[in-house]
Amino acid sequence: MTRRIRGFLWFFLFCGFFSLAFTPAYEIADALLLAFLLTSMIVATGMKLWNMWKYRSDPRMFELHISSGQGGLWERCWRLWALDEHDEDKDPK
Repeated sequence: MTRRIRGFLWFFLFCGFFSLAFTPAYEIADALLLAFLLTSMIVATGMKLWNMWKYRSDPRMFELHISSGQGGLWERCWRLWALDEHDEDKDPK
């Protein structure tokens, strides 16, 4: 139930955020959206590079992360969140 509520809250938050593009002050909203997108791209790139750097000395782990695709370089908690998967260690069903 809380996941559903959280999903609705995120949906309405992003709807409100993107509706700023249709306001009379669209230049400001456009600059905010651009800053948000650039910041998120920089953060995601930094996360991936940090994980590559972390596993640089272990070729087996490095290849495991590379072979698992784009999401393979993310931290486990971020990957579970992005793919909307459940953590079996914390939520045994």
